[in-house]
Amino acid sequence: MNKIHFLVFIFTLSIISCQTDNNSKKMKIDDSVIEEGLNNDLSVKELDPVFPELKDLNSLNSTTFIPTLENTFDSDINTIYAATLCMAWKEIQDTIGSKIKNCENKDLTLMTNSNSYLNVLNKNEYTTMVNVTEDSVTNLRIIQAMAYFKKALPFEYPLTKYENGLAFKSINVLSFGFNHEGPAKILYYNNDDDFALKLIPKDSDHEIILLKKEFNKLISMQNEIKKLENNIKIFSENRSSNNRWKYNFNRKDKVRIPIINFHLEHDFNDIIGSHFYTFNNTPFQISRFYQKNAFILDENGAIVESLAIEEAVEEAVEEELQKAKNLIFDKPFLILLKRESNEFPYFAVYIANTELMKRVK
Repeated sequence: MNKIHFLVFIFTLSIISCQTDNNSKKMKIDDSVIEEGLNNDLSVKELDPVFPELKDLNSLNSTTFIPTLENTFDSDINTIYAATLCMAWKEIQDTIGSKIKNCENKDLTLMTNSNSYLNVLNKNEYTTMVNVTEDSVTNLRIIQAMAYFKKALPFEYPLTKYENGLAFKSINVLSFGFNHEGPAKILYYNNDDDFALKLIPKDSDHEIILLKKEFNKLISMQNEIKKLENNIKIFSENRSSNNRWKYNFNRKDKVRIPIINFHLEHDFNDIIGSHFYTFNNTPFQISRFYQKNAFILDENGAIVESLAIEEAVEEAVEEELQKAKNLIFDKPFLILLKRESNEFPYFAVYIANTELMKRVK
Protein backbone atom coordinates (compact mmCIF):
# COMPACT_ATOMS: atom_id res chain seq x y z
CA MET A 1 0.00 0.00 0.00
CA ASN A 2 1.43 3.36 -0.93
CA LYS A 3 1.84 5.67 2.01
CA ILE A 4 2.23 9.34 2.62
CA HIS A 5 3.59 9.29 6.15
CA PHE A 6 2.97 12.41 8.08
CA LEU A 7 3.88 13.34 11.61
CA VAL A 8 3.51 16.74 13.21
CA PHE A 9 3.59 17.93 16.76
CA ILE A 10 4.56 20.68 19.10
CA PHE A 11 6.40 19.18 22.08
CA THR A 12 5.98 21.94 24.66
CA LEU A 13 4.93 25.53 24.61
CA SER A 14 5.58 27.17 27.97
CA ILE A 15 4.71 30.53 29.43
CA ILE A 16 5.41 32.08 32.78
CA SER A 17 2.93 34.39 34.43
CA CYS A 18 4.56 37.56 35.71
CA GLN A 19 1.87 37.90 38.38
CA THR A 20 0.57 35.54 41.03
CA ASP A 21 -2.99 34.25 40.60
CA ASN A 22 -4.35 32.14 43.43
CA ASN A 23 -7.41 31.22 41.35
CA SER A 24 -5.36 29.71 38.53
CA LYS A 25 -6.54 26.46 37.02
CA LYS A 26 -4.31 23.51 37.94
CA MET A 27 -4.00 20.18 36.19
CA LYS A 28 -1.90 17.33 37.59
CA ILE A 29 0.03 16.60 34.43
CA ASP A 30 3.79 16.86 34.83
CA ASP A 31 6.52 16.71 32.17
CA SER A 32 7.03 12.96 32.54
CA VAL A 33 3.35 12.30 31.83
CA ILE A 34 3.46 14.54 28.77
CA GLU A 35 6.57 12.76 27.50
CA GLU A 36 5.05 9.34 28.21
CA GLY A 37 1.84 10.27 26.40
CA LEU A 38 3.83 11.58 23.47
CA ASN A 39 5.90 8.42 23.25
CA ASN A 40 2.74 6.31 23.21
CA ASP A 41 1.32 8.36 20.37
CA LEU A 42 4.50 7.90 18.36
CA SER A 43 4.34 4.10 18.56
CA VAL A 44 2.64 3.35 15.24
CA LYS A 45 4.10 -0.09 14.59
CA GLU A 46 1.70 -1.10 11.85
CA LEU A 47 2.76 1.88 9.71
CA ASP A 48 6.49 1.73 10.54
CA PRO A 49 7.30 5.12 8.98
CA VAL A 50 10.96 5.52 8.09
CA PHE A 51 11.70 9.18 8.64
CA PRO A 52 15.15 10.62 7.97
CA GLU A 53 17.45 11.57 10.83
CA LEU A 54 16.10 14.42 12.96
CA LYS A 55 17.73 17.74 12.08
CA ASP A 56 17.60 21.19 13.54
CA LEU A 57 15.89 23.58 11.17
CA ASN A 58 18.83 25.96 11.52
CA SER A 59 21.06 23.39 9.80
CA LEU A 60 19.26 24.18 6.53
CA ASN A 61 19.89 27.34 4.58
CA SER A 62 16.60 27.88 2.78
CA THR A 63 13.80 26.29 4.80
CA THR A 64 11.62 27.80 7.53
CA PHE A 65 8.60 27.08 9.76
CA ILE A 66 5.63 29.45 10.01
CA PRO A 67 3.06 29.39 12.85
CA THR A 68 -0.02 30.42 10.82
CA LEU A 69 -1.39 30.32 7.31
CA GLU A 70 -1.60 34.11 7.50
CA ASN A 71 2.18 34.57 7.79
CA THR A 72 3.86 36.07 4.74
CA PHE A 73 7.15 34.56 3.57
CA ASP A 74 9.78 34.74 0.84
CA SER A 75 8.84 32.51 -2.10
CA ASP A 76 12.52 31.53 -2.55
CA ILE A 77 12.45 29.62 0.76
CA ASN A 78 10.86 26.26 1.58
CA THR A 79 8.12 26.96 4.11
CA ILE A 80 6.44 24.46 6.44
CA TYR A 81 3.17 24.98 8.30
CA ALA A 82 1.35 22.74 10.77
CA ALA A 83 -1.75 23.63 12.76
CA THR A 84 -0.26 22.29 16.02
CA LEU A 85 1.25 25.62 17.07
CA CYS A 86 -2.11 27.38 16.92
CA MET A 87 -3.80 24.42 18.60
CA ALA A 88 -1.42 24.63 21.55
CA TRP A 89 -1.71 28.42 21.65
CA LYS A 90 -5.49 28.08 21.97
CA GLU A 91 -4.98 25.74 24.93
CA ILE A 92 -2.80 28.40 26.55
CA GLN A 93 -5.47 31.07 26.04
CA ASP A 94 -8.26 28.82 27.32
CA THR A 95 -6.23 27.97 30.42
CA ILE A 96 -5.45 31.60 31.22
CA GLY A 97 -9.18 32.31 31.09
CA SER A 98 -8.80 35.86 29.80
CA LYS A 99 -8.52 37.10 26.23
CA ILE A 100 -5.16 38.40 25.09
CA LYS A 101 -5.00 42.17 24.64
CA ASN A 102 -1.50 42.74 23.37
CA CYS A 103 1.51 40.71 22.19
CA GLU A 104 5.07 41.98 21.79
CA ASN A 105 5.70 39.47 19.00
CA LYS A 106 3.87 39.80 15.67
CA ASP A 107 3.66 36.01 15.22
CA LEU A 108 1.84 35.69 18.55
CA THR A 109 -0.57 38.40 17.38
CA LEU A 110 -1.23 36.47 14.16
CA MET A 111 -1.82 33.27 16.13
CA THR A 112 -4.17 35.03 18.55
CA ASN A 113 -6.27 36.41 15.69
CA SER A 114 -6.14 33.36 13.42
CA ASN A 115 -9.18 31.15 12.82
CA SER A 116 -7.78 29.14 9.93
CA TYR A 117 -6.63 26.27 12.18
CA LEU A 118 -10.05 25.69 13.76
CA ASN A 119 -11.77 22.36 12.97
CA VAL A 120 -9.13 21.34 10.42
CA LEU A 121 -9.10 17.93 12.09
CA ASN A 122 -11.78 15.97 13.90
CA LYS A 123 -11.39 15.74 17.67
CA ASN A 124 -10.26 12.12 17.46
CA GLU A 125 -7.47 13.02 15.01
CA TYR A 126 -5.30 15.14 17.31
CA THR A 127 -4.27 15.42 20.95
CA THR A 128 -3.75 18.45 23.17
CA MET A 129 -2.46 18.51 26.74
CA VAL A 130 -2.09 21.33 29.27
CA ASN A 131 0.00 21.40 32.45
CA VAL A 132 -0.30 24.21 35.03
CA THR A 133 2.13 24.41 37.95
CA GLU A 134 3.45 27.06 40.34
CA ASP A 135 7.07 27.95 40.88
CA SER A 136 7.83 27.09 44.52
CA VAL A 137 9.93 30.22 44.99
CA THR A 138 8.07 32.91 43.06
CA ASN A 139 4.55 31.39 43.20
CA LEU A 140 4.18 32.30 39.52
CA ARG A 141 2.15 30.06 37.22
CA ILE A 142 3.94 27.97 34.61
CA ILE A 143 1.63 26.83 31.83
CA GLN A 144 2.74 24.17 29.35
CA ALA A 145 0.70 23.07 26.35
CA MET A 146 1.24 20.37 23.76
CA ALA A 147 -0.57 19.60 20.52
CA TYR A 148 0.11 16.53 18.41
CA PHE A 149 -1.27 14.73 15.39
CA LYS A 150 -0.22 12.14 12.87
CA LYS A 151 -1.82 11.05 9.61
CA ALA A 152 -1.03 8.40 7.05
CA LEU A 153 -2.75 8.75 3.69
CA PRO A 154 -2.14 5.66 1.55
CA PHE A 155 -3.25 5.48 -2.06
CA GLU A 156 -5.46 2.65 -3.30
CA TYR A 157 -2.55 1.41 -5.44
CA PRO A 158 1.15 2.30 -5.78
CA LEU A 159 2.46 4.92 -8.15
CA THR A 160 5.70 4.71 -10.10
CA LYS A 161 9.09 5.85 -8.84
CA TYR A 162 11.34 7.43 -11.46
CA GLU A 163 15.04 6.84 -10.86
CA ASN A 164 16.29 8.86 -13.83
CA GLY A 165 15.45 12.08 -12.07
CA LEU A 166 13.34 15.17 -12.46
CA ALA A 167 15.15 18.45 -13.07
CA PHE A 168 13.88 20.82 -10.37
CA LYS A 169 15.54 24.16 -11.11
CA SER A 170 18.24 22.24 -13.03
CA ILE A 171 18.97 19.87 -10.10
CA ASN A 172 18.07 16.20 -10.68
CA VAL A 173 15.89 14.78 -7.90
CA LEU A 174 13.99 11.53 -7.40
CA SER A 175 10.33 11.68 -8.34
CA PHE A 176 7.17 9.62 -8.59
CA GLY A 177 3.94 9.85 -10.55
CA PHE A 178 2.08 8.23 -13.38
CA ASN A 179 1.29 8.38 -17.08
CA HIS A 180 -2.19 8.68 -18.56
CA GLU A 181 -4.23 8.05 -15.41
CA GLY A 182 -3.80 7.76 -11.66
CA PRO A 183 -5.43 8.44 -8.28
CA ALA A 184 -5.77 12.14 -9.00
CA LYS A 185 -8.12 14.83 -10.24
CA ILE A 186 -7.36 18.01 -12.20
CA LEU A 187 -8.65 20.94 -10.13
CA TYR A 188 -7.75 23.49 -12.77
CA TYR A 189 -5.42 23.69 -15.76
CA ASN A 190 -4.36 26.79 -17.65
CA ASN A 191 -1.02 25.54 -18.92
CA ASP A 192 1.88 23.33 -17.85
CA ASP A 193 3.13 26.01 -15.43
CA ASP A 194 -0.24 26.98 -13.97
CA PHE A 195 -2.38 24.12 -12.66
CA ALA A 196 -3.55 22.28 -9.56
CA LEU A 197 -4.03 18.57 -8.88
CA LYS A 198 -5.78 16.69 -6.12
CA LEU A 199 -4.18 13.38 -5.18
CA ILE A 200 -6.85 11.03 -3.89
CA PRO A 201 -5.89 8.84 -0.90
CA LYS A 202 -7.74 5.77 0.27
CA ASP A 203 -9.28 7.84 3.06
CA SER A 204 -11.76 9.86 1.01
CA ASP A 205 -12.31 12.33 3.86
CA HIS A 206 -8.84 13.74 3.21
CA GLU A 207 -7.11 15.15 0.15
CA ILE A 208 -3.62 16.13 -0.98
CA ILE A 209 -3.56 19.20 -3.20
CA LEU A 210 -0.57 20.28 -5.27
CA LEU A 211 -0.47 23.73 -6.83
CA LYS A 212 2.08 24.89 -9.40
CA LYS A 213 2.07 28.49 -10.63
CA GLU A 214 4.15 31.65 -10.81
CA PHE A 215 4.33 32.91 -7.23
CA ASN A 216 4.99 36.49 -6.17
CA LYS A 217 8.12 37.34 -4.17
CA LEU A 218 6.17 37.63 -0.90
CA ILE A 219 3.21 35.30 -0.39
CA SER A 220 0.99 33.81 2.29
CA MET A 221 -0.56 30.36 2.21
CA GLN A 222 -3.96 31.75 3.14
CA ASN A 223 -3.99 34.08 0.11
CA GLU A 224 -2.79 31.30 -2.20
CA ILE A 225 -5.58 29.04 -0.96
CA LYS A 226 -8.18 31.73 -1.70
CA LYS A 227 -6.71 32.30 -5.18
CA LEU A 228 -6.78 28.55 -5.76
CA GLU A 229 -10.47 28.38 -4.83
CA ASN A 230 -11.23 31.17 -7.29
CA ASN A 231 -9.28 29.46 -10.10
CA ILE A 232 -11.13 26.19 -9.46
CA LYS A 233 -14.46 28.01 -9.62
CA ILE A 234 -13.59 29.75 -12.91
CA PHE A 235 -12.27 26.50 -14.38
CA SER A 236 -15.48 24.67 -13.50
CA GLU A 237 -17.66 27.41 -14.97
CA ASN A 238 -15.73 27.43 -18.27
CA ARG A 239 -16.16 23.72 -18.95
CA SER A 240 -17.71 22.91 -22.32
CA SER A 241 -17.96 20.09 -24.81
CA ASN A 242 -15.03 21.38 -26.87
CA ASN A 243 -12.44 21.77 -24.10
CA ARG A 244 -12.93 18.51 -22.23
CA TRP A 245 -9.28 17.53 -22.70
CA LYS A 246 -8.28 20.07 -20.04
CA TYR A 247 -10.53 18.49 -17.40
CA ASN A 248 -9.50 14.85 -17.66
CA PHE A 249 -6.32 12.82 -17.90
CA ASN A 250 -5.63 11.80 -21.49
CA ARG A 251 -3.46 9.18 -23.14
CA LYS A 252 -0.31 11.32 -23.46
CA ASP A 253 -0.56 13.13 -20.11
CA LYS A 254 2.06 12.58 -17.42
CA VAL A 255 2.42 13.57 -13.77
CA ARG A 256 5.79 13.88 -12.01
CA ILE A 257 6.18 14.90 -8.36
CA PRO A 258 9.49 15.21 -6.46
CA ILE A 259 9.88 12.92 -3.47
CA ILE A 260 9.71 15.04 -0.32
CA ASN A 261 11.34 13.79 2.87
CA PHE A 262 12.16 15.66 6.09
CA HIS A 263 12.24 15.42 9.89
CA LEU A 264 12.93 18.81 11.45
CA GLU A 265 12.75 20.48 14.84
CA HIS A 266 12.84 24.17 15.68
CA ASP A 267 12.90 26.49 18.67
CA PHE A 268 11.26 29.80 17.77
CA ASN A 269 13.93 31.95 19.39
CA ASP A 270 12.38 35.17 18.09
CA ILE A 271 9.25 34.34 20.12
CA ILE A 272 10.95 32.96 23.25
CA GLY A 273 11.33 35.67 25.85
CA SER A 274 8.62 37.91 24.43
CA HIS A 275 5.67 39.06 26.54
CA PHE A 276 1.92 39.24 26.08
CA TYR A 277 -0.80 40.78 28.22
CA THR A 278 -4.39 39.83 28.97
CA PHE A 279 -7.32 42.25 29.17
CA ASN A 280 -7.04 42.22 32.97
CA ASN A 281 -3.40 43.37 32.49
CA THR A 282 -1.76 40.14 33.60
CA PRO A 283 1.64 39.88 31.88
CA PHE A 284 3.06 36.57 30.61
CA GLN A 285 6.39 35.62 29.10
CA ILE A 286 7.08 32.87 26.58
CA SER A 287 9.72 30.50 27.98
CA ARG A 288 9.62 27.81 25.28
CA PHE A 289 8.17 27.61 21.79
CA TYR A 290 9.11 24.43 19.98
CA GLN A 291 7.81 22.42 17.04
CA LYS A 292 8.83 19.22 15.28
CA ASN A 293 7.54 18.22 11.84
CA ALA A 294 8.20 15.05 9.87
CA PHE A 295 6.81 14.35 6.44
CA ILE A 296 7.32 11.87 3.61
CA LEU A 297 5.62 12.09 0.24
CA ASP A 298 6.66 9.27 -2.06
CA GLU A 299 5.63 6.09 -3.86
CA ASN A 300 6.43 3.44 -1.18
CA GLY A 301 4.01 0.57 -0.53
CA ALA A 302 2.86 -2.93 -1.42
CA ILE A 303 2.17 -3.70 -5.05
CA VAL A 304 -1.37 -4.43 -6.23
CA GLU A 305 -2.46 -5.17 -9.79
CA SER A 306 -5.86 -4.58 -11.41
CA LEU A 307 -7.30 -4.74 -14.91
CA ALA A 308 -10.60 -3.34 -16.15
CA ILE A 309 -11.88 -3.06 -19.71
CA GLU A 310 -14.74 -0.75 -20.63
CA GLU A 311 -16.09 0.59 -23.87
CA ALA A 312 -18.32 3.53 -24.63
CA VAL A 313 -19.22 5.37 -27.79
CA GLU A 314 -19.80 9.12 -27.74
CA GLU A 315 -21.48 11.33 -30.22
CA ALA A 316 -18.96 13.36 -32.18
CA VAL A 317 -18.51 17.04 -31.23
CA GLU A 318 -16.11 19.65 -32.49
CA GLU A 319 -13.33 19.94 -29.93
CA GLU A 320 -10.23 22.03 -29.38
CA LEU A 321 -7.02 20.39 -30.52
CA GLN A 322 -6.09 18.01 -27.71
CA LYS A 323 -2.65 18.60 -26.22
CA ALA A 324 -0.55 16.48 -23.92
CA LYS A 325 -0.51 17.91 -20.39
CA ASN A 326 2.92 17.71 -18.75
CA LEU A 327 1.96 18.09 -15.10
CA ILE A 328 5.52 18.21 -13.84
CA PHE A 329 6.40 19.86 -10.54
CA ASP A 330 9.81 21.15 -11.62
CA LYS A 331 9.30 24.67 -10.28
CA PRO A 332 8.04 26.05 -6.93
CA PHE A 333 4.77 24.45 -5.80
CA LEU A 334 2.50 24.22 -2.77
CA ILE A 335 1.35 21.03 -1.02
CA LEU A 336 -1.82 21.12 1.10
CA LEU A 337 -3.07 18.26 3.28
CA LYS A 338 -6.61 18.86 4.39
CA ARG A 339 -9.94 17.35 5.19
CA GLU A 340 -12.12 17.60 2.09
CA SER A 341 -14.88 19.32 4.07
CA ASN A 342 -12.61 22.08 5.38
CA GLU A 343 -11.35 25.15 3.54
CA PHE A 344 -7.95 25.20 5.22
CA PRO A 345 -5.23 22.53 5.62
CA TYR A 346 -3.84 21.01 8.78
CA PHE A 347 -0.45 20.74 7.11
CA ALA A 348 1.16 22.57 4.20
CA VAL A 349 4.56 22.76 2.57
CA TYR A 350 5.68 25.36 0.06
CA ILE A 351 8.53 23.90 -1.99
CA ALA A 352 10.93 26.48 -3.43
CA ASN A 353 14.19 24.52 -3.66
CA THR A 354 15.64 21.01 -3.34
CA GLU A 355 16.64 21.02 0.37
CA LEU A 356 13.73 18.71 1.27
CA MET A 357 14.13 16.43 -1.75
CA LYS A 358 16.26 13.40 -2.56
CA ARG A 359 18.86 14.12 -5.22
CA VAL A 360 19.78 11.57 -7.89
CA LYS A 361 23.10 9.98 -6.98
